[in-house]
Amino acid sequence: MVSAPVTHAETYNFVTSWAQNNYGHFDSPESTAVDSSGNVYVVDVDKNRIQKFDSKGNFITTWGSEGTGNGQFEDPEGIAVDSKGNVYVSDNKNNRIQKFDSNGQFIKKWGYSGTNNGQFNSPWGIAIDSSDNVYVADSGNNRYQKFDSNGNYLSQIGSSGGSNGQFKEPKSVSVDSKGNVYVADSGNNRIQKFDSKGKFVTTWGSYGYSGEGKFEYPRGIAVDTKSNVYVADSGNDRIQKFDSNGNYLTQWGSYGYSGEGKFYSPRGMAVDSSNNIYVIDTNNNRIQKFNSNGGFLAQWGGDCGWDSNPSPNGVAVDYSGNVYVADDSNNIQKYNSKGIFLFGFGSFSSINSHLDPNDVVVDSKGNVYVIDTSNNRIQKLSPNGSFITTWGSYGSGNGQFRSPKGIAMDSSGNIYVADTYNNRIQKFDSNGNFITGWGSRGSIDGQFYYPCGVAVDSSGNVYVADTDNQRIQKFDSNGYYLTQWGSSGNGNGQFRSPKGIAVDSSGNVYIADESNHRIQKFDSKGNFITTWGSYGSGNGQFKYPSDVAVDYSGNVYVADSYNDRIQKFAPPILPIPTAKFSSDITQGYAPLKVKFTDMSTNSPTSWKWTFGDGNTSTKQNPTYTYSKAGKYTVSLMVKNAAGSNTTTKTNYITVKSAIVKPVAEFSATPTSGKIPLTVKFTDKSTGTPTKWKWTFGDGNTSTKQNPTYKYSKTGKYTVTLTVTNAAGSNTVTKTNYITIVAKPVAAFSASPTSGKVPLTVKFTDKSTGYPASWKWTFGDGSTSTVQNPTHKYAKTGKYTVSLTVKNVIGSNTKTISNYITVK
Repeated sequence: MVSAPVTHAETYNFVTSWAQNNYGHFDSPESTAVDSSGNVYVVDVDKNRIQKFDSKGNFITTWGSEGTGNGQFEDPEGIAVDSKGNVYVSDNKNNRIQKFDSNGQFIKKWGYSGTNNGQFNSPWGIAIDSSDNVYVADSGNNRYQKFDSNGNYLSQIGSSGGSNGQFKEPKSVSVDSKGNVYVADSGNNRIQKFDSKGKFVTTWGSYGYSGEGKFEYPRGIAVDTKSNVYVADSGNDRIQKFDSNGNYLTQWGSYGYSGEGKFYSPRGMAVDSSNNIYVIDTNNNRIQKFNSNGGFLAQWGGDCGWDSNPSPNGVAVDYSGNVYVADDSNNIQKYNSKGIFLFGFGSFSSINSHLDPNDVVVDSKGNVYVIDTSNNRIQKLSPNGSFITTWGSYGSGNGQFRSPKGIAMDSSGNIYVADTYNNRIQKFDSNGNFITGWGSRGSIDGQFYYPCGVAVDSSGNVYVADTDNQRIQKFDSNGYYLTQWGSSGNGNGQFRSPKGIAVDSSGNVYIADESNHRIQKFDSKGNFITTWGSYGSGNGQFKYPSDVAVDYSGNVYVADSYNDRIQKFAPPILPIPTAKFSSDITQGYAPLKVKFTDMSTNSPTSWKWTFGDGNTSTKQNPTYTYSKAGKYTVSLMVKNAAGSNTTTKTNYITVKSAIVKPVAEFSATPTSGKIPLTVKFTDKSTGTPTKWKWTFGDGNTSTKQNPTYKYSKTGKYTVTLTVTNAAGSNTVTKTNYITIVAKPVAAFSASPTSGKVPLTVKFTDKSTGYPASWKWTFGDGSTSTVQNPTHKYAKTGKYTVSLTVKNVIGSNTKTISNYITVK
């Protein structure tokens, strides 16, 4: 497998989506409410939203999305409006009630999962009395709870069972003008009535498929201004009307997919101030409006039709930027680049029908090619949807198919088909004539395991989404294997059911990574570039995206299948880069090696450095050596497709002359004296040392350049200085350089001390105290100032010898009488 390293990060920006909102259409609506102005609110369950209409069915506004945040829902089921126009919604799977103003602005919430007071287990229907108290059918807890308008708990009625005051999955609740409470006890197939204090009053109804007062899982209940009770007899697809005591009055409705007064599992109900009845015809995804006697007045809604895209499977873009969508309702729909519906074609019929169309591609003339999956064929249609030709049938021969899923076209108009269950790619000319095919079932190079997507780049290379092998394979136009990338997982470059695939004009490859709920982008070699998307229904989120397309401006269109919509994303807006840099050092001695680091922002693609000495570099992070002393101004210019930018740092690099090895030298003042002696040492080294180490001869040291040191004992001290720089080190030693003295004491000896004339005698100074001068008298009138003189006696006799020694402290004399005898 080819690895998929990250090249650089990109961010695709959400632009728009269409067909998912489909205002005025519904996806499993459950309940409805009417405010004092006659506006109608509908709980659109599978879209996790509330839609608001006027009394004629004209759309006003909507709010809500899937989630757990304020204003988000997880299967909302019930709705009611108080006297001030505030809207209360039972947020079923979040086990809470949310309160909004009439425009959908969140006000507050209360409740969470549990069985205690104020807790819920699948809250369903909701009703408001004349005092704005809130009644909630707490279905999973088999009770109804009463709250004030701020969510403060007041009381509850009910437990699990079939007796009076007991419930089995109550789904709806309503309150009349006197405060009596009516509960649709759905699982017990009956209606129960309680007074305003929760005292049981009466009950009516039993299980049955027909007959007055018989119910099959009644889901909705409403009361008019005359206290007449209307019940949505859901399983019997009818509405029954009773007086406040449960006496049967009338009924209307029967099973049907369309038509006035036809129902398919009616559930929610509401009554306006004129006693008009609004019925949620749930499985027909519409609202029907009747008068109090069941006379039909109006309807609106519906689940699909043109401009709705139920479960879009495939998406393509033509040369003009128009977007084509193949959806689960056997339609091909065409939109402009802004998502405005243009027209549609196709149906569940014969020629020019599309049974489970999975993908679509458009040629340069606007002709449309459709993968007609369950019919195992390709259909070619004119730009206005007129039938041109078709080819293919069920089988494994050339030109036959088994559940083909993907289609692509090269620049010559040749058609490539991902023949999914035959585990191969087939190539045709634009008229459907077979050219070649390749592939078989397996996991080695060139084999497939249910390939679902195919795309072709401008060079004719073919990319295949090898879906169950969790990889992408690349071939030349003749089916010769080139490379592959991908493995199972959710990391970058990994896949879980890659389905759709597209290639842009630069050769970048986009993958609809279906079960990872994201789009991944790669270069033509399979190197990962970026990814976006996560599971959900918000902008930029996906639920099982099945296909992807790219227009000539780089905009990306995603068939967000389970969200029933197309999402459009714009490529990253490339800003002009901003130049910025640093270096590891800014000064030093020649030759100076400097590492420069680019710190520019906004993704530059090229760099030009000028180093200030006439030399340049185009590397991103160059290393440059300055050979001469001086101050150097450095500039960096960066570029990308959006433009260029330059930054200059004046005299940024300072280079000093080349370093040579230092030569140590020093002096001291004074060099002798009495105890204690303070000596100032002066560095006179050459070659620019940067470090100094002195040893003073008494075991002590210093690293100062010019230290001052105090000697506390007499003696002669040898001083050493070592100097260092980058080029090396050098040492000078001055032996007995410092002398510390006391007053001297004269002493001496001589050899020989007797002998025959002429007698030569060697005198030896043995004085202490470091004398600085000597004066000898030899007793024959001669003297000497030498420390250790030699004297010749020329006459016989006995001679007295004296030695006087001096230093800066003082002097001392030693005399030895008749010390020398000359015979």
